[in-house]
Amino acid sequence: MNFEEIQRRTREVFRQEATDLLIELEAALLALESDVANEDAINRVFRAMHTLKGSGATAGFKDVSSVLHDVEDIFNDARAGRVIMSSKVIDHVLRASDIVRRMTASGGDAQMLLTEGMKVAGDLKALAKPGTTGASVDLPVHAEAKTTETDEKGGLWSIRFTPDSAIFQTGNDPLAILREVLSLGHGAVRTNTDRLYSQKEIDPELCYLSWELQLATDETQARIKDAFSFVEDESDIRIESVDPQLAWVLPAEAYFEPSTIKDFLEEATEDINEIEAQVLALEDNSADGSTLDALKRTLHNLKGICRLILSDVQRRPPPSHPLRAMSDLCHAAETFLESVAVRSSEKVSENILEALLETVDWLKLLIRTFGAVSSKWPTELLMKLSEQSGAPRGAAQLAPSNSEAAQTQMVSVAKQCDQVVRAIHADYSPSAPPSSGEWKMLSRALATLGKAATFEGAAGIAAQVGSLVSICESGSLQEMGTPPAWDDFRAKYHDMSCGLVSRSIAPSPSIRYKGRTVSIRPSRAPAEVPQATQVAAATPTAPRSVRVDQAKLDQMMRAVGELLVAKNSLPVLAERVRTAASHTASKEIKETGDRIAHIADDLQDAMRQIRMMPIRSVFQRFPRMIRDLARSENKQVQLIISGDETELDKTVLELIGDPLVHLVRNAIDHGIELPDVRLAQGKPEMGTVGLEVLKEGSNVVIRISDDGRGMDATRLRAKAVEKGLLTEQAAAELSDKRALDLIFKAGFSTADKVTDVSGRGVGMDVVQSNVRQLRGTIAVSSELGQGSVMSITLPSTLMVSKGILVQSASDQYVLPIEGIREMVKIQPEQIRGYGDLAMTNIRGAICPVYSLATLLGRNNTSDGRDGLLHGHELNAAIVATRRGDIAFVVDRLIAEIDVIVKPLGEGLDKLQVFQGATILGDGSVALIIDAAQLDTLIGLDARSSQLEATGTD
Repeated sequence: MNFEEIQRRTREVFRQEATDLLIELEAALLALESDVANEDAINRVFRAMHTLKGSGATAGFKDVSSVLHDVEDIFNDARAGRVIMSSKVIDHVLRASDIVRRMTASGGDAQMLLTEGMKVAGDLKALAKPGTTGASVDLPVHAEAKTTETDEKGGLWSIRFTPDSAIFQTGNDPLAILREVLSLGHGAVRTNTDRLYSQKEIDPELCYLSWELQLATDETQARIKDAFSFVEDESDIRIESVDPQLAWVLPAEAYFEPSTIKDFLEEATEDINEIEAQVLALEDNSADGSTLDALKRTLHNLKGICRLILSDVQRRPPPSHPLRAMSDLCHAAETFLESVAVRSSEKVSENILEALLETVDWLKLLIRTFGAVSSKWPTELLMKLSEQSGAPRGAAQLAPSNSEAAQTQMVSVAKQCDQVVRAIHADYSPSAPPSSGEWKMLSRALATLGKAATFEGAAGIAAQVGSLVSICESGSLQEMGTPPAWDDFRAKYHDMSCGLVSRSIAPSPSIRYKGRTVSIRPSRAPAEVPQATQVAAATPTAPRSVRVDQAKLDQMMRAVGELLVAKNSLPVLAERVRTAASHTASKEIKETGDRIAHIADDLQDAMRQIRMMPIRSVFQRFPRMIRDLARSENKQVQLIISGDETELDKTVLELIGDPLVHLVRNAIDHGIELPDVRLAQGKPEMGTVGLEVLKEGSNVVIRISDDGRGMDATRLRAKAVEKGLLTEQAAAELSDKRALDLIFKAGFSTADKVTDVSGRGVGMDVVQSNVRQLRGTIAVSSELGQGSVMSITLPSTLMVSKGILVQSASDQYVLPIEGIREMVKIQPEQIRGYGDLAMTNIRGAICPVYSLATLLGRNNTSDGRDGLLHGHELNAAIVATRRGDIAFVVDRLIAEIDVIVKPLGEGLDKLQVFQGATILGDGSVALIIDAAQLDTLIGLDARSSQLEATGTD
């Protein structure tokens, strides 16, 4: 190993150690801030600092050692009582800690960080001179934060860029300039169209737009100005610092470290999902105080996370940042729940549940917009929670003055109207009053505003708008008389606008669906619910797990795969040595191979367990989805889940979610009837949708069932003929069981009309395709009037599986072991001919027999039975396909092996009969057969009538 490799590994080890030391350092500093005389905290800081400095120098991080040298001396003096700690000293040390964290991370500007770090160390040394006591007189922490806010790293700049209209003719591109400015940090851009709307004619070769940016950057004002160096003489460019109270919401990276954003979003999403499940559980059984307590704890935890993130920022977010809204919303919801618990122990009312579910919706929305250039504030919801909890109105923090809260329709129209007024005013002069066309345009805009004001009940605004419209109508007739003065119009328009100012931050509308409320819970008492089932709203304790980066898992998985390949090569080597008459060496290699096999199996199992996650993480979205869908459909539905603790590979969980959503939505839309229809049929008013998960060997079966109307095979056949998917003859020959499979045809739908849920004939074919990509199968069963069941069978993992290596003709293939019922030997006299089919009796069941080589085109014969009736003893694998069990004859059964499924290359990936390929122990490549797809080669659909006649379907 060369020196560079040793140094690289040493630096990597130090980075991991530095992370833990910096966490310990910051924890000790926070403890010290609450008690500046805490000797134990001072010693903890010194030890962490000393270890960081020494280890950093050893690992080659000399800059870290340089920055921490003077800082360590200060704490050494503090241990001896020569320096008294203070909040200002601690604040500087925390800044030094942040710089060291960035130094240890790869990709930073080393020289800039060193300069910044040495400056902080110098300031700290001057602040805490040995023997000084002035530093012990401190301001309160919250007051000090105001004085140090301007010292935070980086700046926030407002940039106004109004290019010359002929900028394109000089070869410059304003968008390229904007992109260069944004590359200096993290920012947002807004476009000003005033010049565009003020033009009577538009020249497509001229630029009428201008832009305003806000940029958070560590660069200087001069560096920002350099981006405009080619256009600064012909453009109006203004670069100014921004008051924090007037700052926009910028991308999340402007305030937080990328790792902080990732961790926060993951944890907050988990908490929000748990809150939603707990609210639904509260609806089902409001008398259970533990559910209410769990809901309050989760809200409190999410609020704490938000405030923790806000305390660890690169620069201070503006008052309208979504994170602050989340914190306020969690606090208001906590207070609201406290009042609910105090006021009543009766069943939770629908209004309370709606408020809590709207809280969940807002939290989800704020998470989605967390990293975007946006600012949404739940003003109305905060007021609602405050009022219903009995708290003073001021307790619910409203959106800050610069919040872009959702506006009323009237305010939105007023903004558009104002653009028209400003455009006309831009060209106004006493010698050139507005033209008749401009007055008409303004009249139309005001008339629209008047309608919006009338609709929203603002009678005063509507009256003022009516007066302005009269002025405009007079102005449009200026040829017939003296037009009114523009200045008079502007004055009255200004008075009207002032009345709209208070509405500019009006409460934002609810984002909850406001339809008829239909419970999805059983109307019977909890004691009457069958004990064998688990209601979906139950809230089991969320498992605490260690987050591991997906890339690391994949890398480890690849290493496991290579180990398995090496393990498979040992038997090959042993065989070669044996034939060379070296029995001792053969024995040793075999023993070594056995040991490697044991280790590989343990490693494989451990790796599989790391990737396995309970399917509960996918199911948790369904209670809420069904609740909202049942409301929109005016149906009553309960969801019953069982087996959601079953674990699946993380990759499978990520890909199976959307197919399950589609199947559950179909169960409600197509399956569950309206309450009055169900009562007329003698069914309970409330329908049931079930999600059941079962383990079958190495596979997992997910069943989506409903007790609805079921599927009518006759209607399915008729629809297939109507849509041109089948001829009448082909449809008539289909059995009822096969007719159900028509729902997987592309473009097939039985819906009478298109709705938001279904009816377009797309979906089930996509579901089947997605399941096949996961190496799974989907089957449907249904009884008219009783309900339907969709069964999805999936492998529990996609990465490593066991298979039987077989030889067919001169090729080797792998049959996945989960698709094989059994391996048998078939005697020639056990095979009978039926038309062009060869069939045999396997344990009392008639089973068709096929040669695998013939199906794959490796035998040059036109005989469909391939001489199976007149051969010798046959080796066969009984494989479960979509059409039943089939015996596939091979030349030789070689061995059971572990396989790593490698995807096929471009072009070959279209062959559905192959799952992929694997590398064998001797280095050769073998194709992995998808046993469930083998019937596509056989063409069983064409032979269905023959098979059904013999009762083999």
